[in-house]
Amino acid sequence: MNKKKCIAVVSGGELPLPPVRGGAAETLTDMLIRENEEKHNINFVVYSIYYDKAVEEKYHNTKCIFVKINYLYNVILQFISKVIVKMFHHQLFLEDKYYASKVKKAIKNSGDSYDYILIENNARLVDVLEKVKVPMILHLHNEIFTSDLGYKKGADKCRAFITVSEYISKKATQVKNPQSIFTLKNCIEVKRFRYTKEKEVFRRKFRNQHGICSSDIVCVFSGRIHETKGVYEILRAFEKIKRKDIYLLIIGGTFYSSNKPTPYSKKCADLALKLGKQVILTGYVDYASMPYYYSIGDIGLMPSLWNEPACLVQIEMQAAGLPLICTQNGGTPEYTFKESCIFVHNETLVDDLYNAIMRLADDSDYRKKLASNAPAMVKNFNEVNYYKNFCEIIEKIDTSEEQNK
Repeated sequence: MNKKKCIAVVSGGELPLPPVRGGAAETLTDMLIRENEEKHNINFVVYSIYYDKAVEEKYHNTKCIFVKINYLYNVILQFISKVIVKMFHHQLFLEDKYYASKVKKAIKNSGDSYDYILIENNARLVDVLEKVKVPMILHLHNEIFTSDLGYKKGADKCRAFITVSEYISKKATQVKNPQSIFTLKNCIEVKRFRYTKEKEVFRRKFRNQHGICSSDIVCVFSGRIHETKGVYEILRAFEKIKRKDIYLLIIGGTFYSSNKPTPYSKKCADLALKLGKQVILTGYVDYASMPYYYSIGDIGLMPSLWNEPACLVQIEMQAAGLPLICTQNGGTPEYTFKESCIFVHNETLVDDLYNAIMRLADDSDYRKKLASNAPAMVKNFNEVNYYKNFCEIIEKIDTSEEQNK
């Protein structure tokens, strides 16, 4: 870049930066910031919801401004929003506007001059933050234009959209000129997921603790225990498996760092209990430990029932050398490959999962072939390329801005 840009990065508001409570969008933003801490092509200033552990974990070369929320007031706003939706079928998102107003005030009080405000995955902040009079870029991690949730009217107020997949970019053309939409493919820190002797020790120890032999097959699911993720369908597929040498490891809570039960998670837990020791539920595992938990497995499962925008888990599992069984909804095909995956279908998901698991369990040569191919398939989805591509997109936005003047 000819001139070093100064960009205010605004987290979505539910989870903090640094991502001490997890979150895919927060993890990606964190990698972008940490890569910039080394290369420093951009001056980032992070605006995040206050969380004590996030303050302790703060960046070395990036300023963080933490916004404190009155949680009682926030709960009242959430309650009012729900009542209005129920009575008038109208969404106000008062809690988001409350957070955005706090960020707006913090930006004005900071004394910093910004070239752009980068809003992370929360279009509901746009209406308030536009009052700062700084060009806004919305980083979209989800599909938000299929329902009227107050997102559409903010589209024209943003200078550009950055999306996580071509699938989301195509959806975004409903409300934005394609020339103002840029795709930035997700990434992971690939080297962290490579198999090491340290991970091999963890694998052996975990398996020994749970009575799993070295020759047994462990299938791994990682993600939120939610209807969209296909967890119950995995468990139903395991009901059909009669072999005692095939295990299921389910890693994840109901909402990122939370293990608070929901009716769906209880339904899954009840079926898991019925299946006995063949199913192991870990609850939430912090992101730093995930490469070790992947090393326990032999097969990765990602049977999402919804249109995944671009799930990090599918990259992580392939980087960890797990052959992947997954659906191909939404942006998933942009991150999965026939050389390392078996694809299953929503309509016949339980049977497809069962058949795919048994195929990989029975054919060790095929399983090892997919496992061997997997890391090479995702090697380019790394933080170095992610940062490089982001910087190139900012240059393109600059160019389009100059052309429009």
